[in-house]
Amino acid sequence: LRQMKPYGGSMTTLPAPPHSTDRILAGVALMLGFCVTAPLLDVAAKLASDTVPVGQITAARFIVQCALMAPFVWIMRLSLRVPREHSHDRSQWFCRAESAGSIAGGVIS
Repeated sequence: LRQMKPYGGSMTTLPAPPHSTDRILAGVALMLGFCVTAPLLDVAAKLASDTVPVGQITAARFIVQCALMAPFVWIMRLSLRVPREHSHDRSQWFCRAESAGSIAGGVIS
């Protein structure tokens, strides 16, 4: 049997991890709120599609979504600007193209 030697080194302390800016509970609450309101917007759009033009419904949906999100953006003090390091990112351009396609598809159909 080998004999174990007692640890003779000094104890070191690790630095504290940096403070996280993540807001996990706020993100979960916003996702749950979306899961509740998104079907209501879809139902309203389908009910109105018999009498209101599709382009007008699409525009109204985007306006309502912006109006519903504006208080949360203001309360959480979120910036609407895209950070400079992400302005040339391909995913940002893809998201913008996808949004433009969604709007155009809703107006055309």
